[in-house]
Amino acid sequence: MTSAKRSILRLPRLLAERDMSSVIDAGKVHYNAKAVGFEAALRGLARDGFAVVDIATPRDIDVIRQAVRRVLARDDVVFRELGERTGTPQIQELHHIASKAPEIMETDFFSRAKEFSQSFLKSSVHLKFDHVILKPAMSNRETGWHQDAAYTPRIWRFHNRVHWWLPLHDVPIEQGCMRYVPGTHHSSRMKHVAVGPTSDAIRTSLPEGSKVVDCPATAGSACVHLPKTLHSAGPNTTQLPREAYILQFAARSLLPTLDFDDAGVTRWLSAKWQPEVRGTTSMTSGHMRR
Repeated sequence: MTSAKRSILRLPRLLAERDMSSVIDAGKVHYNAKAVGFEAALRGLARDGFAVVDIATPRDIDVIRQAVRRVLARDDVVFRELGERTGTPQIQELHHIASKAPEIMETDFFSRAKEFSQSFLKSSVHLKFDHVILKPAMSNRETGWHQDAAYTPRIWRFHNRVHWWLPLHDVPIEQGCMRYVPGTHHSSRMKHVAVGPTSDAIRTSLPEGSKVVDCPATAGSACVHLPKTLHSAGPNTTQLPREAYILQFAARSLLPTLDFDDAGVTRWLSAKWQPEVRGTTSMTSGHMRR
């Protein structure tokens, strides 16, 4: 057993076992996931490509929520739109939160997520990318089905990453929780198309007969998944905004890597999806201010 593995087993088990249930929606069988401790989450991530794990303390959530909101209030922020630009924000995204609010990297959540990722990848890891995604109240736009790996050029070593989705409050199904198709982390990278002519996001089709697992989460639980795991998030049909902080840990490598920066991603997406995807250079912080 590696030192990283031994260390992860010593972490507090903030267990919140929840019954798994199923419902029928549009001819597809949906299941609700349950939050588990670290050992079960490591097994689930390897088996299914995702897991829900209890990992953050109330203080973690408070620190991250305040940091995120402080960054969002800055005058120099520019949002990306993962829905479509119709005049009213649908799904807003902002990159590189931790670089503007380094206290996030001092939370127990950050250190536990990093240690979990090291245990899973069997390698030291570093923070590769982080962002926040906001769904305003009564935003009926769902996040399209996609693989995170499809956002990166194939020369990037996206497979040696672990991705975390931390809600900053309870997120039930009707507020737009995460949902996954188990086992798709073993699939190849699927064909994706632009969400729409004014969107910064891409999407793919949900395979016929897919088993969909909804992951409603309480504050303190996080969804963890792999780059090729097919996932989505439902619309926010509630009167409250949905806030989630997302980060990616990548295995360290001696080989040169490309940074996941806004300008580089925009250029790559624009070149790949033109004329469907329009870049963000024409956006202003005033236009997309929350």
